[in-house]
Amino acid sequence: MENTLSIQNLRENLPAVIKDLQKGESFVLIYRSQPVGHLMPLSETPKNKSALSQILVRPSKSLLFKSSKRAVKLVRDER
Repeated sequence: MENTLSIQNLRENLPAVIKDLQKGESFVLIYRSQPVGHLMPLSETPKNKSALSQILVRPSKSLLFKSSKRAVKLVRDER
């Protein structure tokens, strides 16, 4: 059976929750007395880990910067 964890408890005890995740524990997240999601270590979800690594290695084309000007120049112009 998975442990339940309220959002408030998650905020207050994040370092301890991270240690529990590293030990392989999973949690059901509870918000306003309703389950809203699962929190589980990446090692339990290799499919998700692979997908995440692909996103980090190769960003979406919509996120890529397209301009003939340098980003620094554009930021300075905005200021």
